[in-house]
Amino acid sequence: VITSNITISGGAVISIEPGVVVLGENRQINMANGRIEALGSSEAPIFIKDLYLQKASAGSAGINLSFVEYLGGGICTVNTCSGQVTIRDSLLKDLS
Repeated sequence: VITSNITISGGAVISIEPGVVVLGENRQINMANGRIEALGSSEAPIFIKDLYLQKASAGSAGINLSFVEYLGGGICTVNTCSGQVTIRDSLLKDLS
């Protein structure tokens, strides 16, 4: 459970392991030259609920999702995130 907003900066990476359930509680992860790596598998997908991934005002953002079920919350788009956004074998539902 994420209980407060998080900022990723300085090239740091948040890695989410296969099989993990992330309850975002409508919090934000702001990326300023940081990256999110959520790499599940077909046998152990990652579940993310009600979490907003955003690019901070400066820097670039990297998002790599594989075998993720992402329900609620939001993911910044390529137009609002400079950097690479990769989504493979994932379900995105009810994003704002």
